[in-house]
Amino acid sequence: MATDSRIVHKAEGLCRNVLQGDFLALSPSDLGAFDRIVMNPPFENGADIKHIKHAQRFLKSGGVLVAACANGPRQRRELMEIATH
Repeated sequence: MATDSRIVHKAEGLCRNVLQGDFLALSPSDLGAFDRIVMNPPFENGADIKHIKHAQRFLKSGGVLVAACANGPRQRRELMEIATH
């Protein structure tokens, strides 16, 4: 597995603006709002739920969030209302 710095370096070659940091420590006032968010959050101990709910705060009205998440009972209970297929 690549180190964070290697991942960031690779992403910088593919994207216009790459930021590295603790996502959960940031707020929309730090980054702004987005039309689209695509994410692959960590899964351990239901962390995907926390990351996805936090990411929702960064969406513009009518924005779309696409996230990988576990298919467990907690995820279904916490995220099914916001999920579309």
